[in-house]
Parts: sequence; structure tokens; C-alpha cells
Amino acid sequence: MADINKEISRIAKETGTDEASVKAELEKMKQQGYTDQAAMAVYKSNPKVRNRLGGKLIENAVMLPFQIDGRRDVTTKKGAAKVSNISVFIQDSGKWDVKTISLWDDQIGKEMPKYEVGKPVSATIRVKDGSDRVSITTEVKPSTAPVPALTSIAEQIGLVSLNLISQLEGQSCFVKGIVGRTFTTPYGEGIEISEVGSNPLTVYLPAGSGAKIGNEVVVVGRVSNKNGAYTLRGSLL
Repeated sequence: MADINKEISRIAKETGTDEASVKAELEKMKQQGYTDQAAMAVYKSNPKVRNRLGGKLIENAVMLPFQIDGRRDVTTKKGAAKVSNISVFIQDSGKWDVKTISLWDDQIGKEMPKYEVGKPVSATIRVKDGSDRVSITTEVKPSTAPVPALTSIAEQIGLVSLNLISQLEGQSCFVKGIVGRTFTTPYGEGIEISEVGSNPLTVYLPAGSGAKIGNEVVVVGRVSNKNGAYTLRGSLL
């Protein structure tokens, strides 16, 4: 039992969860017939727990949100759930990187108001090599740390040439171009952007984005392909 208690303490610390909550979840599994060790194994394999274990701990990390997705319904092994993803720039060892914070179910209403595009926040976080996910282990608070403009960080990380969009189907990227056309859609706004040597690229944006013809913009979004026509769905930085 001593080893189980030590493991409970480790998991609580690494995931930012109080020990009482971990014990309560384990107790539910034990009531289903699992042994202490089996309940622990099942608990750690829950994606919401597994994704927050291991990796590198960064204390007082500065995070700069640049894209906030709305709540959507998903199906997990445990059934229906709601999730919202927040894309952030994170500074680590003097360099900026792109990571994603996932908020689940009750977390959405409680934690979502703490994030606003372009407003830095800080917390102790855990990141893993090769993963784009971030686990928050302490309370998220506003940060007064000086940060560059979102567009400046995107350029530091790397902009993709519009002529290379066809090679990035299904991936997210940063692009820059001049707006040649704007239009409305049933779900928001649309623009066409281009650069010297490229054809216009259609970009779908949320309502109220306010892009104007003739302006240079930086966009973050995911590349889609429909019958050979590549488009980007995302938001302005």
C-alpha cells in the first residue's frame, strides 16, 4: 500500500491534481472489482491522465494564446465528452514554440475565461518531446511579461510559402499574404490572399475577423483539400 500511496503522490504532482481526487477515482475502480495495482494501471492509461505524465517541467512558463477553438462534442472510450483546444506560443530556453492546451468537460467553463488571444498568461507546465500538447500543473494566471506581437513570433517560427500549401494537407501552418478579395459565408468570413508568384489562396475565418482588401495579413490555420482545391481554415494573427 505504501508504494500505491507514493504513486498517488507522484501522479497528483505531475498532473496538477489533488491526491484526494486521484484516490476517489481509484476507489471507484476498486468497487468494480479491480485490485489496487489494476485500478492504478487503468487510471494511468486514461488519456486525460497519461498525456500529463512524464516530460519536462517548466515553472512559470509564459504562454501567449493565438487561437481558441470553440467547444465541440467528441466520443472517447469512456463515452461522449466535450473538448476545446487552445493554441499557444510558449517560450522555452529563449525560443518560441507552438503547443496545444486541451480543456475537457467541466474544465471548459472554469478555465476558458482565463485565455484570451494575444494576452499572455503563466503557469507551471509539463511538455513532452515530440508532442504538441501541454499539461497545466498549476493555476493559470495573467502574466505581465513582455512578449512580441503574434505576427512577429509566427515569423520567427517560420511562415510557409503559399506555393507549398498543397504539401501540407491536414496540417496547421502560418502563412502571410495580401488580401485580394473578401466575402461572407454562412459560418463566418472568407478572404483570398496571395504573394508574388502564387495563385490566390482561399482562407475561411470566424465572423468578425475584419480583414480588409489590400492589407497584408498573417494567418494560422489547417490546410484542407477538396477536389484539388486547397484552402485554409483558421484565424488572423
